[in-house]
Amino acid sequence: MANLMAESRRDWVLRVSDSPEFLDVEPEAAVRLDGAGRVLGYTRTARRLFPEGAPILGQRIDTVLGLTVDDLPDLMRDRPPEDRIIEMQDGGAIFGHAIAPQAPRTPPREARSGGALAGLAGGDPAMTQVLAQAAKLARSSVPLLLTGETGTGKTRLAGGHTAGTVLGLLNLNCAGLTRAALREACHKVSEPTTRLLRRFEELPEDVADTLAALLDGNGCLRPVSTSCDAPWGYCPSGWCRRPRAKPLA
Repeated sequence: MANLMAESRRDWVLRVSDSPEFLDVEPEAAVRLDGAGRVLGYTRTARRLFPEGAPILGQRIDTVLGLTVDDLPDLMRDRPPEDRIIEMQDGGAIFGHAIAPQAPRTPPREARSGGALAGLAGGDPAMTQVLAQAAKLARSSVPLLLTGETGTGKTRLAGGHTAGTVLGLLNLNCAGLTRAALREACHKVSEPTTRLLRRFEELPEDVADTLAALLDGNGCLRPVSTSCDAPWGYCPSGWCRRPRAKPLA
């Protein structure tokens, strides 16, 4: 039975006994089943469950027992052994203990695929390097400034920073943004949130001063800004010349 159990980590195992007292500790027989309930293996003592002389491997378990593979979860350890009764086709009954398949260990999806940002690289080595840096910063609270020409994927890159994290996303367009609109949007934030400021180079000077005050007063906001201009040549009132943002691209 030990060999059968070792080979059955991805399959169902049904262990049976004539008595519930020894069902979970010393069962009398066991069969290994696939997801359709077909027999993949069995112990020598399990032969008695099947018609004499008939093939066993590949046979469906419901041809000899009054259950299907869908009934196996009802025979697991969370039920008392005396309640795990299996009717046999010949009119008799036995007690069963079903052991579910063990899911294979696989790395998290983000680790396998490179995370939510992986699709942006397109095989380009330089972009791959940028994305690797972005992935390291994604779960941090470091303010970021993403620069590049229109259509280069700045907004998508910024949005990718919230994927797989507990951060929400507050998306604001700086063109025409007013102080009242900024205050209203930030006032609703009570949990850690990435505040995405698109077209940051068009942020009005009076709104820049309000933004600086809001960031100082609300530790839940993590600013990520995008711009088509060079990092330090445009900021109103010199606000972003302070060491607040880390240029990423």
